[in-house]
Amino acid sequence: MPQLCNLQRHPKSFKWNKRSTVLRLFTLVVSAIFVTHHAELAAAESTDRNAKAMAPIIMMLLEESGIPLIVGSINPTPFSSENFPAGVEFSYRAVNRNLDVLITLSQIPVGQQVGLYLDGKLVSTLGNGSHTIALPVSSRSESSIAIRPIQAGGRFRVDSIQLLDGLGPKTRGQAQRFLTKATFGATEDEIGKLLSMGYRGWLDQQLSTNPTLNLPFFDQAVIDRKNGRNQLLIANGETNQSVLDSGLGLGNLCVTRMDAWWNSTMKGADQLRQRLAFALSQILVIGDTGCEGGPPRAFSIYYDILLKNAFGNYRNLLNDVTLNPMMGNYLSMRGSSANSAGPFLSPDENYAREVMQLFSIGLTELNIDGSEKKVNGQSVETYTNSEVHDLARALTGWQVATGRFFPGWEGFPMEPWGPDGGRFHDREKKTIVGGVEIPANLLIEEDLKRALDTVFNHDNVGPFISKQLIQRFVTSNPSRRYVERVAKIFNDNGRGERGDLKAVIKAILLDDESINSHLDSAGGKLKEPLLRVTQIWRAFDAQSPIRYIRYFHSDRDLGQRALAAPTVFNFYPPTFSPQGEIQDLNMVAPEFKLTGDGQNIRYYTRMAQIVQSKQFGDPNPIYSPSFNLPMNLNLDRAMEKADDLNSLLTYLDELLFGGLMSDNLRNLVRNYLQDMPEGDDLAQTRKSRVEEALLLLVVSPEFTVQR
Repeated sequence: MPQLCNLQRHPKSFKWNKRSTVLRLFTLVVSAIFVTHHAELAAAESTDRNAKAMAPIIMMLLEESGIPLIVGSINPTPFSSENFPAGVEFSYRAVNRNLDVLITLSQIPVGQQVGLYLDGKLVSTLGNGSHTIALPVSSRSESSIAIRPIQAGGRFRVDSIQLLDGLGPKTRGQAQRFLTKATFGATEDEIGKLLSMGYRGWLDQQLSTNPTLNLPFFDQAVIDRKNGRNQLLIANGETNQSVLDSGLGLGNLCVTRMDAWWNSTMKGADQLRQRLAFALSQILVIGDTGCEGGPPRAFSIYYDILLKNAFGNYRNLLNDVTLNPMMGNYLSMRGSSANSAGPFLSPDENYAREVMQLFSIGLTELNIDGSEKKVNGQSVETYTNSEVHDLARALTGWQVATGRFFPGWEGFPMEPWGPDGGRFHDREKKTIVGGVEIPANLLIEEDLKRALDTVFNHDNVGPFISKQLIQRFVTSNPSRRYVERVAKIFNDNGRGERGDLKAVIKAILLDDESINSHLDSAGGKLKEPLLRVTQIWRAFDAQSPIRYIRYFHSDRDLGQRALAAPTVFNFYPPTFSPQGEIQDLNMVAPEFKLTGDGQNIRYYTRMAQIVQSKQFGDPNPIYSPSFNLPMNLNLDRAMEKADDLNSLLTYLDELLFGGLMSDNLRNLVRNYLQDMPEGDDLAQTRKSRVEEALLLLVVSPEFTVQR
């Protein structure tokens, strides 16, 4: 049985004799969280900041150790501002451990506020009532946490300070913030799972969940829609069998393709995989703008490639994307031919250029931390036009399966155009990126393999892809150290494997800059408009009147539709910086590319319809020609809290804002709701109150920002 250390309380400081025992172990009865570290606490007295009283200082040294510990309370006895009117400060040094200090405060009077400071910066202002706040003790060499009254003479009481394993959320708000990054939106069930399983447990479960694919849904939905159409036709007197046997029109198929995407992303249990596939679709871009990019079924097949490879190796993903016939069409590698194949035939450089510029290495040489390498103050280009041309030559001689179009061709990878590419494959020596030579007279598959191996093994790939994935999941402006940590995992997952996307996504989400992004004034990102909608629908378990979720015109309303970016550069480039303060600070905010007065008005209009579960189409329950269907939000739990505005706003704060709603926004919404007239129908009054609160919150600037 480990020996417990005694904490002696002194009127002016806490004192801990750290030399009395070899191990300092604390017991946390409630959580009993085991961690593998040696925790030592030492004390020192501080100078009274306001010349009124000494603030206690707790020095925490967290060191690596193979000994399992039960982490527990730092101070088992509460203390208050009566003893320490100037406040309390905790200084610490952490070594290789993600831990939290969990602080519980109470007895803050009405009209008074208490500030929480991390490294001297105000990170949270707490008003009247009780609060439980978790602050990090990780990845920082020297840091401090302070609790101070905002107003002179302000009162508060610290009920407990606990040192907890930081590998899992301690509050619903923390869980919501993590799930906002890792899924298409937090749900009540998923918050409960994460609180129970911790970050690693939840991630491990997600990483082992089978993919929810688009194609099976698409194929079944086509059958269902055709049957529904025929029922309507027969009911209206149609007897011509050829009409009944005819296929669905292109418009219906395009809508069905998006039905498949919405239902997989919204309902799939594999939320992390779905979220990563969506991020990859914005790097490895193909476009279906205006439903004119090719057979709709082919886009479901392409998206399934991203889903299947999301937790695999990036090299395999590059191979599957390169040989996909829709990519072959989109960036014109299909049918690219050697100069010698005949008049008017030549290697097409489109895919060769984009596979380097956008899919792997970028335009300039990078350091491991994503910053540009400089020679004599100048950026260094990654490849030359000659190397692009030779890479295009290495990729000649590929065509859709059997070299011709036939029903179902989109389901097969491209094949050599004739035996070994025939006369269409360039067999001469090539010199590609980095000066790597591909010898003459290799088989077409070997040319492809060497070309993709060379691109994949370029030093830029780790930082180039890692930074973009961080931007999609966590923050638009990751620190160089964050990019470097993830890029190193991309380069080597610890088992000698390069490009392991499973390891990469874990590294991104478990990094201190992800877990604690809300504490960084430069952290976070503007939410993609599409993700704002999915967040609302998932938070309130939205259901369609039929079994399909349908929102085809999200590109018109929100500027986004899956696999429908306007160009190969996605909906926004990762380097986009709007004019003004962000650009002046040399920062980027890619998603701002989708904002503008007209777009914002359409977004607000659609949010009002979504919150009130109003349809924005004319659906038939069997066969709907509508492009959009209503989604009914389940507001029952919110309505249960509608009589207590503080309770209602706290619930919505945790579910939609991760506990970070500002006092200004809370007060604005509360004041508005208090002025709403009450009708005779109590249930309708509650529903209206919840809907009005929800609408004000989801159109607020705070909701649009992921912190």
